[in-house]
Amino acid sequence: MLEKKASDKAELDQKVLLNVNELILPYLENLKRRKLKPKERLCIDIIESNLKSIISPLMNNLSDELIKLTPAEIQVIDLIKRGQSTKEIAKLMNLATSTIDTHRNNIRKKLGLKKEM
Repeated sequence: MLEKKASDKAELDQKVLLNVNELILPYLENLKRRKLKPKERLCIDIIESNLKSIISPLMNNLSDELIKLTPAEIQVIDLIKRGQSTKEIAKLMNLATSTIDTHRNNIRKKLGLKKEM
């Protein structure tokens, strides 16, 4: 029973960490690249700092496969999960569709979903 509780806690920690890294931080980075008023930039910096403080104790439990992924690849994965096409992802991330295709191929390779030739 204690092992199950520890396993459940580790799983919850990993889900929280992945959700913050996949669903929040990439969009904060996107906002930071825009022209913002100093007060807006400060708010974004505070949000980012607080989120990183919350998830920092959870970083040790992150699986090796997900550590290999870049923030952009994690963002692409999230958008794919939401049903976005390559063209839609490219527009949202302000990148070329060929760049998104490269990210998708790298994700497949890193997660072992693509055979090495």
